[in-house]
Amino acid sequence: MNINHLRYFYDACRLQSLSLAAEGHFVGQSAISKAIQRLEEDLGVPLIHHQRNRFSLTQQGIILFEQCPSLFQKIDQVRENVVTGPDQVSGDLRISCPNSMAEAFLVEFLKPLGEAYPKIQPHLHTGRTDIVRQWVQDEVVDVGLILTYDHLNDFNVLPVWSGHFYLVQHPDDRRKWQSDGLYLTEETREIRELRKLYRKKQGKALPSKMKISSFGLIKRFVLEGHGVGLLPDYIVQSELQQGQLKIVSKSWVKIPYQIIFVTKKGRTLRPKEQKFYETLTDWYQQRVTKC
Repeated sequence: MNINHLRYFYDACRLQSLSLAAEGHFVGQSAISKAIQRLEEDLGVPLIHHQRNRFSLTQQGIILFEQCPSLFQKIDQVRENVVTGPDQVSGDLRISCPNSMAEAFLVEFLKPLGEAYPKIQPHLHTGRTDIVRQWVQDEVVDVGLILTYDHLNDFNVLPVWSGHFYLVQHPDDRRKWQSDGLYLTEETREIRELRKLYRKKQGKALPSKMKISSFGLIKRFVLEGHGVGLLPDYIVQSELQQGQLKIVSKSWVKIPYQIIFVTKKGRTLRPKEQKFYETLTDWYQQRVTKC
């Protein structure tokens, strides 16, 4: 069996389209069709129902489609071990994370990663947490970095670092958030926890000033002295150290979070992914200790 034929077949199945698979591989649609026909000849069974303007798999095609990801992974691992040897890792590494993590630490981390493993070529994709999760699930990317999330049954999960959400404010801003309200993101586990804490302490609903879908923008509003926002400490670490921001109500608003490293469920880490994870956790530990 030809590995390229398998990749053509897999992408045609995943996209439910010969033409889209052809576009993705920069080949003509006939190349995809011929590859599938060759696979059928090699295996001696039909893989798709050959009907005009309709793409559907036979039972044998479904079985092959489901086995493809593990086959590709094994082939990639063999290639890496043979080409680079057991003590080196190389290749493209597709990383995804929210914009806030990329800006707060991941861009900085790529330099020491490159120094330790110069043959790893990182490609960074940023987006909201739900988009990162979907990219990992669909294998658009290899690995993802997100904050602890409620539903993680479809992922392999490894911890990177733990921290806390705090209410932060500009030192010259004297307004009281209990009356002025808070800058908050969309509803998350942390905000639900804060709502519970506030209702328990104050006996009423948490006041919200504005909902903003970006930690970075909330940070900007707070730095400009426009009010108080709920933010994870990894995004305001340097500003707190330099006195540009201060923590308010710290005695009772201290909500834990965890940055986690996720890959698709059931998939063994490739060497480059394992080294990325190990290097990131060691580097982040040293970074936080210095601060």
